[in-house]
Amino acid sequence: MARKKKDVSLIENNPNLKKLSLYISIVDYGQSENIIKIFQRYKSSMQFVQNGTGTAVKAVRDILGLEDNRKEIIFAFVTNDTVEDLRKELDAYFLSSKRNRGIAFTVNLNSIIGAKLYHFLSNTI
Repeated sequence: MARKKKDVSLIENNPNLKKLSLYISIVDYGQSENIIKIFQRYKSSMQFVQNGTGTAVKAVRDILGLEDNRKEIIFAFVTNDTVEDLRKELDAYFLSSKRNRGIAFTVNLNSIIGAKLYHFLSNTI
């Protein structure tokens, strides 16, 4: 008895599905709440924060006038059509004050297994 192959619809063939990216922001300790609010305005389905530590030694931090090397790393899943607008808003946030320092970048997600997971990450549940 031959098994029928399922017709798998790829994201490239389905105009209703949007490609996703993982947006990663590294900011000084205490700034993650402001960054998360920006992501939420752009319908990011999920954001999580990981504490981190900068790599500069105390002597270098003293020369640069940096007192604290604690960092927060924010991970957020976003649709690719919002990446450019998010970048502009994060740029504006980082430029609005000398205290708002950080770096942000995206990683394209090439594949996601499972429709439920895709709908959760793309905030289309």
